[in-house]
Amino acid sequence: LLWQTDGNAVTQVPNIEIGRDGFSGGEFGGLRYLDGLVPQDEIRTLWRTDGLTASVVANVQATDFEYAIVGDSLYFVGSDSEFGNELWKTTGSTTTRVADLHPAAATL
Repeated sequence: LLWQTDGNAVTQVPNIEIGRDGFSGGEFGGLRYLDGLVPQDEIRTLWRTDGLTASVVANVQATDFEYAIVGDSLYFVGSDSEFGNELWKTTGSTTTRVADLHPAAATL
């Protein structure tokens, strides 16, 4: 679960579980990006939080959340049912697949 504090009270942000090996992710555009899962779905996806609220960035399964920030984009490896494991990027407002690096390799 993801928690926040103002120094006095501690509250839960959303009902998500943080990545399998503890907290993972990074800062980008003033927000914290992390891999998490909604317990009832059991699918890890890319989330972002400002410390008060959290939301799913894209409907792309985060595989091994390794990321790189280049210019105004955060790049990560993700998977979906159409393309399988591919390189994706997000600007914080839009998320797109960079290229089909593994043609016809959809595996979820």
